[in-house]
Amino acid sequence: MNKIKTKQMIKLMLLVGVFSAPIATFADADTTAAVRALQSSNEGNFSAVNSTLSAGNQDLDDIKNNSQSILDFMNQHMKNDELIRALINYEAAARINEYQYNQDLLFMAAPGSVWAVQAGKLVGNTMVGDAALKLVNSSMLSSLRPYSLAGNFTGPLANGSPGTLELIPAGTVLTKDNVYGNYISQFVTSGDTTGLTIFNLGQFMESNNLVKQKIAPEQSQQMINMVLDPFPGLDPSLQTQLASSKNNPSSLTGAAKEAIVDAIANNAILSVSISALSDIVARRTPGTDGNGNQLPQSVMETMDQYSAQRFTNPAWYTQISTASDTALLREIAHMQAYSSWMQFQQFRVLEQQMALLATMNSMMTKMNASMEQLNIQLEKASAEAQQTNANIQQQAAQCPAGQVPSGTGGCLCGSGSRAGQDAAGGCP
Repeated sequence: MNKIKTKQMIKLMLLVGVFSAPIATFADADTTAAVRALQSSNEGNFSAVNSTLSAGNQDLDDIKNNSQSILDFMNQHMKNDELIRALINYEAAARINEYQYNQDLLFMAAPGSVWAVQAGKLVGNTMVGDAALKLVNSSMLSSLRPYSLAGNFTGPLANGSPGTLELIPAGTVLTKDNVYGNYISQFVTSGDTTGLTIFNLGQFMESNNLVKQKIAPEQSQQMINMVLDPFPGLDPSLQTQLASSKNNPSSLTGAAKEAIVDAIANNAILSVSISALSDIVARRTPGTDGNGNQLPQSVMETMDQYSAQRFTNPAWYTQISTASDTALLREIAHMQAYSSWMQFQQFRVLEQQMALLATMNSMMTKMNASMEQLNIQLEKASAEAQQTNANIQQQAAQCPAGQVPSGTGGCLCGSGSRAGQDAAGGCP
């Protein structure tokens, strides 16, 4: 029974201590003595202060008496080790409560966590790239079906595996004959779409790894040629002169040299588009290590997987919800490093877009200038035609019936045996 009372008194003591200690710390025995000494020394001169201190002394005496009562109880009913143990338990409980509160704050789910997990899971399961690739291939095949004699189709455009193909060597000048013979003929005769890859830019765009799609480097280069300038036009006379000057280049005429310069200069505009498409192909083609061995993944494939490991991976949300502060800081540092690299890639793409816009602007400027010249020439030709028509009408009015103007100021016989002859000699 005494132990129960002792525990109750400990609790009472701690509660009383919580409320009385803050006051007591400002009014201990030394402070009270100092106040009383100050009161005594100024008793005759500060009557108003004495009155205030008298009221305050009563409160201090009450606090002192309460504190003495608690101290007497502790001396009578508690040992020092019990008191220390009680204080330690009290402090430990306070620390545990504080730690639990901090843990609850640390691992509290963000308002959008559930939505983010659901969205990431949905996006990851959708497989947008695969769905888009199938749609691109089937749409392309639907457009090309009328050009085939086959009823069934195989190969990439039919969402199947590529067949065997005799590639045109890289760097070869593409002609309609070699393109048809190597890439199109088997589609026309048997429905095999393997050779049509070079005509399908969408197949490249929707693939993260061209090697895994069994697309050869030659096909990548020839796809760029097909998209931008498949069969460059060459003036027949210039082609003849180039052929005849193969053994004697100095025989090229000035006009031929100017034509060659113009043709090559026009390709400068194409180089910007070639650069953009080459970047698209390069990001999807695995590189090589220092020993020349092909790497297992392309840049585009790595970017896709790195992003999927976070946003579309539900386990990542669980990991960061239980990670320590240090681990989270490392995760943020990793993501910022990746973000910096991505920003640089975006900057390069923006540069390419600006270059493309610049070349488009120059082409539009040239087209506008050409249209202006054409309009001037058309207006001049129209004026000349109107003047000629007016002259003809004027001459027709001067020629007798049955005669027509000669265009030189005279008249011609309009019919009969002298039709078309000068009417000066008479018309039958």
